[in-house]
Amino acid sequence: MKKLLLLFTLLTTQIFVFGQTKDPELIPVNDRKVGQLGYYLEDGTNVVKPQFCSASYNTNGYYIVSKAEHKYTADGRRIEEHIEGTEKYGLLNSKGQFIINFDNDYSSIIVSNGVIEVYKNGFVGIVNDKNEIITPIMYEDINPLNSSSIIATKHKMTGVINSFNKIIIPFNYDVIWIGVFEKNKVHNFIVKQGEKYGVINHKGEKIIPLSNNKIIHVTPSSIIVEKDNQYGILDYKRKVLLAFKKYDNVEYFGGNEIKFIKNYEEYIYDTKGNFIRKQKIEFLEKSAF
Repeated sequence: MKKLLLLFTLLTTQIFVFGQTKDPELIPVNDRKVGQLGYYLEDGTNVVKPQFCSASYNTNGYYIVSKAEHKYTADGRRIEEHIEGTEKYGLLNSKGQFIINFDNDYSSIIVSNGVIEVYKNGFVGIVNDKNEIITPIMYEDINPLNSSSIIATKHKMTGVINSFNKIIIPFNYDVIWIGVFEKNKVHNFIVKQGEKYGVINHKGEKIIPLSNNKIIHVTPSSIIVEKDNQYGILDYKRKVLLAFKKYDNVEYFGGNEIKFIKNYEEYIYDTKGNFIRKQKIEFLEKSAF
């Protein structure tokens, strides 16, 4: 009897899991009679009545909306352009319900990499999906890589925080660039202080001390450096893997290939400085069609 009961429990659990469906997409629609936007489902069912000046499509499971004040003509027609400085932003969930309403007076809302950024009076902070402020609205700029690594600027200095405003890397640098970012995890950052460049890890520990050598990119095993208008590759102990040479540009977008460009040709090396191949840029353009 116990085996039958267990089998029934497993079957009903499977039915429940496979029967679950995601919330349907909300589609913005413009009601020309009132001159405002709302949302409806693909079957035409209205979900949110027209009331917005702007309404986004699905943005990481959220929908960004705005509302503003307008002037009217003498015969009562609304002028489409809103009054400057009056636009406020809100956020809806996938059911069309407000997470952030217009009473918060946010001048902008951005959803990026699972982080809800809110802007007010020229500053930015972070809220959760209950509209609770978890990072104070006190930063001049933020760049969320994920909820654990957010490059932030305060008093014109840059550091790294998490979404709960814990300082991961102190605000000691003029600029911090993302370095190695793989599988949603940050490994290293490029930092600049004055005219000096260095590399730090996600804990703020120095991997490459600050120096006058301009660090262009970092890979999991090496750094790409510009020195006296020449490019080369070093390892993290600053041993030369690829000797410095004059190139027009260098490109690295992750993976194992670094492209050095000169005279419309690409010289491609791996991240350890080993030559892979050379190819003309024209060939790449033709192969794209």
